[in-house]
Amino acid sequence: MQSLYAGLDIGTTSSRLLLFREDFTVEARFVTASPLELGLSGAFHNGSRLIELAHFLAGKAVGMGARGIGVAVYRASIASWLPGLEEIGVVTLWLDYSVRASAWRGAFERPLMRVISKLPLLRRYSSPLSPLPLLLVESSRRRGWRVWSADALIAEGITGRYVTEPVNAGLLGAFNPLTGKRSVLYRLLGYSGEAPSLVLHDEVIGEYEGVSIAGLVADQQAAFLGSGCLGGGCASLVLGTGFFAQAAANPWRAASSSLAIPVPCLAASTGYTGCIEAMGPGLGVTLRDAAALAGGYEELEEIARGGCPFRETGIMLPYLPGAPVKPWPPRALLKPTPGPPGSRGLICAMIGGLIAGLSAVIEDVIRVTGIKRFRAVGGASRASWLLEAAARLSGATIEALHGVEAGALGAALLAGLALGDLSIRDVKQFTPGDTGATYEGDGLGGVLQDWIAVLKGEPASFYDALPRLLEKIESSL
Repeated sequence: MQSLYAGLDIGTTSSRLLLFREDFTVEARFVTASPLELGLSGAFHNGSRLIELAHFLAGKAVGMGARGIGVAVYRASIASWLPGLEEIGVVTLWLDYSVRASAWRGAFERPLMRVISKLPLLRRYSSPLSPLPLLLVESSRRRGWRVWSADALIAEGITGRYVTEPVNAGLLGAFNPLTGKRSVLYRLLGYSGEAPSLVLHDEVIGEYEGVSIAGLVADQQAAFLGSGCLGGGCASLVLGTGFFAQAAANPWRAASSSLAIPVPCLAASTGYTGCIEAMGPGLGVTLRDAAALAGGYEELEEIARGGCPFRETGIMLPYLPGAPVKPWPPRALLKPTPGPPGSRGLICAMIGGLIAGLSAVIEDVIRVTGIKRFRAVGGASRASWLLEAAARLSGATIEALHGVEAGALGAALLAGLALGDLSIRDVKQFTPGDTGATYEGDGLGGVLQDWIAVLKGEPASFYDALPRLLEKIESSL
């Protein structure tokens, strides 16, 4: 009888459980919505409901006969608990610009942060990743508070252990992705509270009803493993609520990049693989909004393929974390009047923003790593017009893995690794079997540089770069 491995992928908007056979073909699949709620300050997750969801999915995995359960958790949030863990204070999406801005303002009151802000490498390490080390400092003023990464919240909820994996530990300032070793950045920033213990990606962190919880990992890194890119030669392109492109590389090279930041893709007891990652917010959300305005995804594709006069409508250009520009709101409209809500002009402006943001991220990864082959997963990977346009602009080859649940698959691979059933070599040689369409591009190039010039807002660069950027995007469809 074959061993079965479960992969839990707890995402921002949806969560899934997949049960895999020894050859990592799918035995069973279950998908449900994540408990995302809306409040006055934006979107947030109810921490208690997240833990209930994790219990529910882990229980289903046990009932289906899983030998081990790997857990991938989104990394875009923090949770602050009141003393005694009696109630959850807040869970906030870190891509919310107002939260980032507030964190930086508070942190810059501290002399040490004023010094750190002037050190390019340290600023490169902490600023684009998240405000979490800074929020740790702020929250530690409240006696008895703990600040959690999302994975620590889930791990504590289902195993009773207060632990975090290397990617989230990096967000907390407790792991250095440049060296693959522990860090004390959060201590240097002045945090005096309790911090979660670090566990590697191939550790068994506990049990759930007698079944090992083996392999705790951030969702984007799980998707990187599940896309079959650990062995090199390709980059993963995760197109969910946001968009993330990452490739195995020397993380030091990311320090000179416009967008890319260093992240650990696999930190195991047998070795460390560093990656660079470029990211952007809101792709899945904007795609869904544009489809709603157009009357559906088919209607949106019809508008995109019918051609949009971007030089007339303008585009809604996203702010991409890590860019050397003044932070704009997440959606900066580059023309004042694209048309009323629901108009073709507004829909075209949203389409143009999606193409520009995705192309800039891909172009940056190519520039830093030289890798031009991308494997796309996530709901937005089914938007063929978007992948075609991004490939044409960036010069990338994009393979759409339509049938691959890469996040859950990566978590299940780590479960096999942690239990000793797989080796690092097995994980590196793994390739997902289901490949959809492939999109090739000739590479018009320059989208990233034009995008930065536009968002800098300097008149000379703005009026040169904006028409050039709009013309390139118009020619991509």
